[in-house]
Amino acid sequence: MSEIKMKRTIIALILTLSILFAGSYFLDSYKLNHSLANDLEEISGVKSVKIDKEKVDYKIRLRLKEVDNLQKNFKEIKDRIDEAVEEKYTIILETEDSKELDKIYEQINLVLYEALETGEFVKLGDRINVYANNYQLDRKEVKVDNNYIYLTLVKGKQELYKVVERNQKEKSGGEMNG
Repeated sequence: MSEIKMKRTIIALILTLSILFAGSYFLDSYKLNHSLANDLEEISGVKSVKIDKEKVDYKIRLRLKEVDNLQKNFKEIKDRIDEAVEEKYTIILETEDSKELDKIYEQINLVLYEALETGEFVKLGDRINVYANNYQLDRKEVKVDNNYIYLTLVKGKQELYKVVERNQKEKSGGEMNG
C-alpha cells in the first residue's frame, strides 16, 4: 500500500512540475510576443508585427509602410529586439505584394550580391539608378554600413524594403587582392 502511495505521489509531482513549467513557458512567450510586438509597432514605418517561436529561434515578421529611412528604422528595430530577446532570431521584412517591384528586385538582386563580393558599392548605386530610370520608380534608395545593405524601392503605392546582411570577410596578414 505504501508503494502505491509513493507512485501516486511521484506521478502527482511530475504532473504538477510539468504544468508549472508549461505555464511558465507560455506566460513568458505571451509576455515577450505582446510587449515586443507593441514596442516594435510604436516605431515609425512599422505597420504590423508577428512573432513566431521556431525550434531554435524566433521569426520576427515586420510589415513596413512608408519608411523614410530604412537604415535608421532597421537599427531601431534591431536594438529593441536585442533588448527583449536573448535567443537567436531572424527579422523578416514584409511589404504588400508587388509583382512589379518583385520583378525589379530579382534583377537588382544579382547586382546587390556582386557588390557584396567585390565591395564596389558606388557601382551598385549607379546600377540601381539605371534600374530606377528604366522602370520609372518614384523613389529608390540604397545605403550601406558595416553590417548591412539597405534597399528601398517605391513606385506609386507599391513599396519594397530589403536589408541584406554583409558578411565581412576577414583578411589575414600577407593576403593580396588583385
